[in-house]
Amino acid sequence: MRVIHNRLRMKAHVVAVIAVMLPVAACVQASDEQVDESVGASGSELSAADENSAARFANETYEAAARRHDVRYRTNHKDEFQLGPTAKDSQVPVSQADMSGVPTWSDADILAHFEKSRDLRFMTTSNRPTFQRRISWLYPDDGCFARAELVNAKAAEWGKGRPYHLFSFGNLTVRTNNHPNGSVSWWYHTVPIVKSASSGEIMVLDAALDAKKPIPWKTWLLMQVSNLNNVKVSVCDGNAYGPSSSCFGSGSATSSALSAEEGTYLQREWDRQTSLGRDPNKVLGDSPPWGGGGTPSCDGTSYTGNLASGASALQPGTDGYTSGGSGTHSAQLAGPSGTDFDLFLESWNGSAWAQVSKSDGSTNNESISYPGNAGKYRWRVTSYSGSGEYTLCAKRPQ
Repeated sequence: MRVIHNRLRMKAHVVAVIAVMLPVAACVQASDEQVDESVGASGSELSAADENSAARFANETYEAAARRHDVRYRTNHKDEFQLGPTAKDSQVPVSQADMSGVPTWSDADILAHFEKSRDLRFMTTSNRPTFQRRISWLYPDDGCFARAELVNAKAAEWGKGRPYHLFSFGNLTVRTNNHPNGSVSWWYHTVPIVKSASSGEIMVLDAALDAKKPIPWKTWLLMQVSNLNNVKVSVCDGNAYGPSSSCFGSGSATSSALSAEEGTYLQREWDRQTSLGRDPNKVLGDSPPWGGGGTPSCDGTSYTGNLASGASALQPGTDGYTSGGSGTHSAQLAGPSGTDFDLFLESWNGSAWAQVSKSDGSTNNESISYPGNAGKYRWRVTSYSGSGEYTLCAKRPQ
């Protein structure tokens, strides 16, 4: 018997995805009588391309949906040995949830990562290879496992530890204006969670349910059920991908998440916007429903400017600003789509400006959160490639 971590199953997973896509196409063309088993409670096609589908059929109970998942998963992984209890096996009543291992982040970092991972456009589909896409926040029907994994992968890429994953299980239904029927139904849902350093509250990062802000975990649960007694939860580490993944100790599933998004959910998200009478070029491009060109909302001081390729600008100016005490200096940069703008924080050391922090990834969005002492600081925005207008939202210690 083989022992295979999730990250060693990626090639097999992709083969399995390709192998099961044909029935999906067949279902789309079948008669009404033939498609019953490919339609979820919200009237959308189930993700037959991925065994981790969270959608529930019309009139299907949690128990029936879980059994359906188990049959599919066992068929695809019959020769594999599970490393520890799965996320589904680990579910407990809400009152028994163990949050002791959840990573603690500052409030500034929680908000910055929520907004940056919500707004980042870094994926494409085969039929629109030049149109960069965000995570599929506007297709809530399915794909939570892929969205959660990509948010966590970006946290690791941007220098933060992976958030934990919170799973909810039950007869879950959420009201949403991103479905023609006004609601979607799941048998499970999963999201990244972190602990607020200031309040100790467990905060959920789920822009599919609230695109404006992180929300407390029990508030998130009550968006899915009317009573906390009607749902069970699992608290797993940041690599737990789907309900049958090991709750602790799984390998990274980032490649599987990208495959699910780019191969399935991004196209369904595009089609959904069309069916709702929206222009997908706008709402999936520079004008998302949560406002303003994909630029995060600013709760600090907002600066704007225009850069030529290779140029730099200083904010709030050459002389910078003075911080009278120690604390966190944070900023989020949003540049034009398709550019590579970078962000740097500089401090005056008594004789010259010196770089103390940087965010220089390969995209148009960057963020910094730096714990500094009293002194003079300034932000440097640089265009590595591309040109256009940028927005910088910056906060200094209070």
